[in-house]
Amino acid sequence: MVWMGCVSAPLPSGKKPVVFRKNSDFDFVLNTKANAHLNQQEVISKLGQPDAYFPKLKIACYKIDSKTRREVMLFLFLIPIDVYQYQRYDLALIEYDEAFSSERVAIVTQHDSGNFESTAKRAVDNWVRSAKGR
Repeated sequence: MVWMGCVSAPLPSGKKPVVFRKNSDFDFVLNTKANAHLNQQEVISKLGQPDAYFPKLKIACYKIDSKTRREVMLFLFLIPIDVYQYQRYDLALIEYDEAFSSERVAIVTQHDSGNFESTAKRAVDNWVRSAKGR
């Protein structure tokens, strides 16, 4: 990002697993052939209880990774004047149908908004909104 004589440059970012899960743990759900036959109990038995669940939408949310993004603000492209960082989460979202079979699955990245419930809710809202736009 560039402002009058200033630029924001990315710094190396950190990534750490939030819990014991990783992206590859969700391959069995992402596999479309197996996806049609997985019910909610099978998913819970493999992945554990979701970190957030939204019953009206029937969407489960699992934390995967926490990413720390850092950037430095440079004055005249040389002089560092500020370093800032912000958190992001990789989240796995699983939507269930009326029979509690997995219908749709995605891994998304969402900015941390203070507490996990609001972060998960924002990720779910964005995901549902993007599906309606198709």
